[in-house]
Amino acid sequence: MSGKLIVIEGMDGTGTTTQAKMLSAYFLGLGKKVLSSAEPTGSAIGQEIRRMLKGEAEKSPELLVSLALCFAADRMQHIHNTITPGLLTHDVVILDRYVLSSLVYQGLHLPTTFVKDINQFAVRPDLTFVLDLDVPEALSRIGHRKGQHDFYETPLLLEKIRGRYRHFYDEDPTDKVLVDASGTVEQVHAHLRHAVSTKFGC
Repeated sequence: MSGKLIVIEGMDGTGTTTQAKMLSAYFLGLGKKVLSSAEPTGSAIGQEIRRMLKGEAEKSPELLVSLALCFAADRMQHIHNTITPGLLTHDVVILDRYVLSSLVYQGLHLPTTFVKDINQFAVRPDLTFVLDLDVPEALSRIGHRKGQHDFYETPLLLEKIRGRYRHFYDEDPTDKVLVDASGTVEQVHAHLRHAVSTKFGC
């Protein structure tokens, strides 16, 4: 595979979607072939994941296991249908969330070893950005969104999620960059742009 796989991660409210779009535009401006995608996907499994996140899954151990398995299944289809072909035909594949999200979120309620096992065949990213933000600011940003929120978007769970992201970064910082997401979108984007320029020489 000739392309580079770049992932934007972070708890809800950190701006992963915005930064993924801006980074894609940056590479396109350099004349690179870019494929952008996100998880959960728009597949039937991805739609079921979204339904479960808005429902009562957090109150049922069985549904939490089902949710983790759905994420892993959606991801493997994503890898087969989109990511692997994209790496063969594009310079860069940029993902808004990937395996680290499962380790952080599903790992809140289930053993991390289980989440790792069901994701063991996932393609390893070349670079993962972990956007970090204080929980009150994240909640403020989430509050401006329309629509029903996921069950993870509570102060207590977001504190745990932020801690887990930092834990996994500290545990293995290889090919990961921790980014302060408290600045403007332009300031955060500049940090990402500097990191990819340093790592990939572009």
